Parts: sequence; structure tokens; C-alpha cells
Amino acid sequence: VTDTGIGIDAQNQQKLFDAFTQADSSYTRQHEGLGLGLAICKKLLTILDSDITVESEIGVGSTFSLELSFKEITERPVEASSPAPLPQPRKLTGPCHALVVDEQIDHRFIARSLLESYGCQVTEAIDAGVAIELCKQNKFDVILMDLAIALIDGKEATKLIRNSSAKNQSTPIIAVAADITPQVEAACLADGVQHCISKPVTSKTLYDLINQYV
Repeated sequence: VTDTGIGIDAQNQQKLFDAFTQADSSYTRQHEGLGLGLAICKKLLTILDSDITVESEIGVGSTFSLELSFKEITERPVEASSPAPLPQPRKLTGPCHALVVDEQIDHRFIARSLLESYGCQVTEAIDAGVAIELCKQNKFDVILMDLAIALIDGKEATKLIRNSSAKNQSTPIIAVAADITPQVEAACLADGVQHCISKPVTSKTLYDLINQYV
């Protein structure tokens, strides 16, 4: 660090790093301070096996130099490991056209995303009426039926699909609900549902079920 200040004579340079010492009394009067800063620096650097020195000339300025001691590193730095590869999406063993029946758009989006990641073609229905009409026109490989759809619930919709759609009388229907109790599951199975699963639906659970039918 170099400055262009008043400079320090050789006599004062020798005691510059002593505590409570400044260049001279006239300097102390004009530039007030306790005279501890350089003493503290010297002490800290000594602890670190390092040093601070000064070169100065009156009327020209001063240069303070730090000489720092570092240990040589002999060990090679540890190389960062490569990130683990992301798991590949599971693919079904056969083609699959799935119908998702749910009035909630975010629920349909999640189901579609999962099904499409397996390789499914996906059709959506917002209620039982739309689902029944779609089932009359299309043959589906699996139907994902939310039990809480309005007007006609999922169980009743399942019975109507079985009775009104020749194309989907035997299509596997998976009922989905927030809470599947033993009583609800028994009633669904009696109405023609193959499986009941609780929300939130996990990718593995849905994949394992659908893969049984394709």
C-alpha cells in the first residue's frame, strides 16, 4: 500500500509498529489517533508467520508491504463427482388410449402429464356426461375416473358407461378419490370399477396399474 503523505524518517520507522506510537508528536497533534493500528497488524501477521514492513521518505510518502506465508498444497484437489443421470420415464409395454374424467383442470393436467410420460394417448372429460358420450364414440384402453365429479358421481358414471357403451363395457376403470375407505372401495368394485387409488396419485402406482392392462 503506497501513499504520498508526509513520509516517515528512519528513526520513527523503527518504532512505528510499537503500540501507542506514531511518527512524532507534531504528527500526532495534526492527525489524531491512538497509534494501535499498525501494532495490531504486526501482531496478527506474526501469529500467521507473516510480516509487514515499511519504506518511507520524508516529503515523498510511504510504502507498506505485506509478506504472507502459505502452506504448499501437496494433495490434489478432490474432483467434483458427475451428477447422477436422471431416471428415464417408464414406458408401457403396449399402446394405450386413456380417458381422464375429472372436473378439476389441475387434476387432469397432472394425470395427463403422468400418462403421456408412459407413452399414452390421453383424452379428457370434465364430467360424466362428456365421458359417456366419448365412450360411445371411442374404445379406450383404460379410464381414470374421479369419484367426486359433480351431478353424476364417478360410481354412477361407471355404471352408465358399462350399460350404454358397447365399446367400453369391459374397459378397466380406475377410481380416484381423496380418501378411499374400505366401504367406498367395496361399493366401487360392485359398480364395475377394477381398482381404487387415493390422491395424490404417485407415478409408480399409476404406471403399475395401467401396465397390467396394455
